[in-house]
Amino acid sequence: MYVSRLHLVLYCGGGPVYVASASLVSDDNHAGSADGDTSHLVADALRKAERKAAKKARKATRRAEREGRGDPTAGQKPCDLCGKSVDLLVRCQYRGSRGEWRMVCGRCWNGTSGGVVDGDADHPEYRYGGLWKNRRRAQKQAC
Repeated sequence: MYVSRLHLVLYCGGGPVYVASASLVSDDNHAGSADGDTSHLVADALRKAERKAAKKARKATRRAEREGRGDPTAGQKPCDLCGKSVDLLVRCQYRGSRGEWRMVCGRCWNGTSGGVVDGDADHPEYRYGGLWKNRRRAQKQAC
């Protein structure tokens, strides 16, 4: 009787993510076919370990976002004028937009509206259309 034990440890980010083990039992008469069975077990264990590691990584990412430790740029949109990604945009029409609604950041909004919500005499074609807020924004932790 031939017994072989296979241990597979997959590392991700410095620590072990998944440990797989398998046993192979064969008769002495079929020891030559054990190598093929072992490679099959290794391939299966490796695929399973990779799936499990990917699932753990996705869960860790979601957990980090939920706890406010995630990507600080997640969910941000670019300003139509300067292209900067921000968490708050103003929807508006202005002279340069040719009647189309544009999303502008706070810094660009001051130039398009004159810093006044309904525009002023210098910006007669300005129209306010609402705010867009990034709801996935990473919250700052309170002390």
